[in-house]
Amino acid sequence: FNEAGTVLDLGGVVFNEMKGAMSSPTARLWQQVHTTIFKDSAYRHNSGGEPSVIPSLSHDELKRFHKKHYHPSNAVFMTYGNFPCEAHQEQFERQVLGKFVERASSIPVPKQQVFKEPISATTTYAHPTDDGRDRFVVWAWMLGETSNSEEILEASFLSCLLLEHSASPLRKLFETTERATGPSELCGVDDSARQIIFICGVEGASPDSEEPLERELFECLRLLCEKGVSYDVVDAAINQLELEKRDIGNSSYPRGLELIGRILPSVLHEA
Repeated sequence: FNEAGTVLDLGGVVFNEMKGAMSSPTARLWQQVHTTIFKDSAYRHNSGGEPSVIPSLSHDELKRFHKKHYHPSNAVFMTYGNFPCEAHQEQFERQVLGKFVERASSIPVPKQQVFKEPISATTTYAHPTDDGRDRFVVWAWMLGETSNSEEILEASFLSCLLLEHSASPLRKLFETTERATGPSELCGVDDSARQIIFICGVEGASPDSEEPLERELFECLRLLCEKGVSYDVVDAAINQLELEKRDIGNSSYPRGLELIGRILPSVLHEA
């Protein structure tokens, strides 16, 4: 482990951050998790451009990139409401599609192959002081595809069981351990890429805490597998998950945009 840095261990991926900069430590951590897990995919890149590399971009390179990617053939049109589909199609054709020549080529994003063994990575972020409690340590597992609704539900259900509240096994571990100040903001299911990631971990970790924390984490999971989960806990998790999915006012987005967001990964990856 790097003294100044971060750890990732993948049974998932362990990731512990300390000192370099994007916009925030959590943003740096999230990007490093994606860079590590999706090492053979476009998702390994910062979608807005790597800040340290952007200044070297030439104007000609920018124009070539724009010409290739910013085209209606690469666009997705999604609507919500009870308007006739024909009316939408007519508007799309008249206002946009009819003004361009269609391109047959697509730009697919391949699936990341499953790792044969755990991997780890370290990165840094800018920190004003070195108080010994500025590390982030997280583990991440790559699960199924975001276009598969059953696999999304399975991952969400797993997250409910393990992290929903302070009595949930993993959240209890991360909230009570003396090796860190609390759970990481990234704890939960990340469905922003083609494949689902389940992440858990801590922030404010003490030096040399990665290996002891990992032992505690996997012991917690081992006991959970060995003893199982009571019916009442499973039933409560299912009810909570159903309420969250049915709740119309549980999002900062309009209902239509929220539903569109749920199926967007499937549309982007032609599923």
